[in-house]
Amino acid sequence: MTRVPVLRIIDLGEVPCLETQSVYHAVAACMDEKTPDTVILCRPETPYLCIGHHQSCLRVLDDVAVRRAGYPVMRRRLGGGLTYLDNQQQFYQCVFHRTRSPTIPAQVYASRLNPAISTLRAIGLRAQLRYTNEIEICRRRIAGIGGGMIAEASVVVGNVLNDFDYEAMAEVLSVPCREFKEMALWAMRQRITTLGLERRASEWPALPELLIGAFESEFKTTALLGELTQRERNEAARQAEIMTDKDYLAQVENIDTSHALPLTRLKISGSTTVRLIALKAGSRLNYVVLVLRDGIVEKWTVVEELSEKFADGIRRSGIATFESGEIDIGRKIGP
Repeated sequence: MTRVPVLRIIDLGEVPCLETQSVYHAVAACMDEKTPDTVILCRPETPYLCIGHHQSCLRVLDDVAVRRAGYPVMRRRLGGGLTYLDNQQQFYQCVFHRTRSPTIPAQVYASRLNPAISTLRAIGLRAQLRYTNEIEICRRRIAGIGGGMIAEASVVVGNVLNDFDYEAMAEVLSVPCREFKEMALWAMRQRITTLGLERRASEWPALPELLIGAFESEFKTTALLGELTQRERNEAARQAEIMTDKDYLAQVENIDTSHALPLTRLKISGSTTVRLIALKAGSRLNYVVLVLRDGIVEKWTVVEELSEKFADGIRRSGIATFESGEIDIGRKIGP
């Protein structure tokens, strides 16, 4: 008799923010070939910040702004950039054993993200997969996606935005100047959309049920609503301690705090990057912030004054320098 494959779905609903990260790490850490492939659905009760596995807190986060806002900070074991997360984001976290996952990353993302795409299309949105691992609606990103291997598990995590606090995200960034933050905020508003902006906020309460049906259909399997095992619960508690541990958060730091440089390049989406460059003006240099879309200048502004805290370090850092004629709207610039 052929065994019917089972997909375990754990719908946690709204949970403490730490749990939204620790649980999928725990399921991955405990997974072996006998563990059912698992999809976790959840939302954080309160806002928090999560940095990528290889990121430097000192370079990415404005610690004063973070303390003022009171956001918890944690480090995940997946790559990618800083994320601001709150209860207006529906998470779906796919944890599959590596032997039951494609070996080509693009195929992994396509497989795991198809249910979210199908769900968005079911509520009337023209969602599509772009740049390997981004879900877009009319060239605007509606989901943040990350993936990688944790122990024996292939993990892909994503979300759907019902709303997004652009100002909160921009405020916590460690930036070299006021203009960089302003351009980052402008670019986020241009390139990140939400169910609310797409006039689909009324579908938000039904999203978990729609996602469950879409995952069951995608994997042509029996989807069973399940719970965490006691072993997974214990591991989740351990992972939560690790992810917020001061030493773990600082694990990639090899710089003195007084010499930490801010962001000079920020990826907004697969197509869009905010970048600080130097521009030759005779014998002196001016600094300019660009918004690049697919490498083409979409918007730019001259920096009035670099942050006093970072000015000397930026001048010594050797950031890219261009001739003034190379920078204009519609011009493509190199790396």
